[in-house]
Amino acid sequence: MLPPRKPNFARVNRGLSHLAAILASAIVLMAMATPDAHAANSFADNHSKYYKAALAAARKYDGPDTKISGLKVARGFARALILNTSVSPQSYTAIFKVHSVRSMKVIASGSAIDPVALVELHMPFATQVKLTWSGSEKSLRHAVATEGEYAEENTPGFTGFDGSFGPDSWELDAGRFDGIEHALSKAVHKRNAHTKNSKRTIDVDAAYKFNRHSKITVNKTTYLETFTLKLAFVSETGTFTKHTLKATQHPAQGPTGSSYYTYKLDGHHIAR
Repeated sequence: MLPPRKPNFARVNRGLSHLAAILASAIVLMAMATPDAHAANSFADNHSKYYKAALAAARKYDGPDTKISGLKVARGFARALILNTSVSPQSYTAIFKVHSVRSMKVIASGSAIDPVALVELHMPFATQVKLTWSGSEKSLRHAVATEGEYAEENTPGFTGFDGSFGPDSWELDAGRFDGIEHALSKAVHKRNAHTKNSKRTIDVDAAYKFNRHSKITVNKTTYLETFTLKLAFVSETGTFTKHTLKATQHPAQGPTGSSYYTYKLDGHHIAR
């Protein structure tokens, strides 16, 4: 498999906040038939017009002995189980981007793949239901919202904030996150209240694939910090939009006060 932060974005280890969606995906995968060496040579979809392209992509990804099974194709994506017994006796799921009948590329893999990660690979919920999710689109949307601890109508959940950011792998402590969550909850709640259901934001994700561009700077004189987070807002339909949050720390006001932050979302001040 690809190393962390390469474009598989499987994010199996995103943290406890992702446990619900990961378990749901795992249950789906357990229901699939796990191929052995014989079954991998005899499954029914050998004659699919996409099979040769999928097999070539899988072998480029995991070696020349790789076999695939359970190939499904829908709306520019495909899913299959990959087995390479020279590497491991266990199969795993791979997601392919379908360029044409003759060309595919593995873009994600893992024993369970986070639905939010697939959204950020431009796979909407309707396509996930056809390929990776056994229930309805409504149940998938609920799983993502639950994963993000979607508390009330119009207020988003938050995922990925427990990870590390930027090239320096800096992290948010509880105090920083509480301020971010409070400010973004109010801002997104206001936006959602005036937005069609299909475009409402149900999850704010900080593990977005471009979070390596998130950064933190500290003033060497005042030791006050400014940090920038690259975020993905996930919609009701499983699409996403890119956003930037900038938080600036200010000095305490008065001898008994404490420092505080102000926030800008996409360059516009939002209430804290």
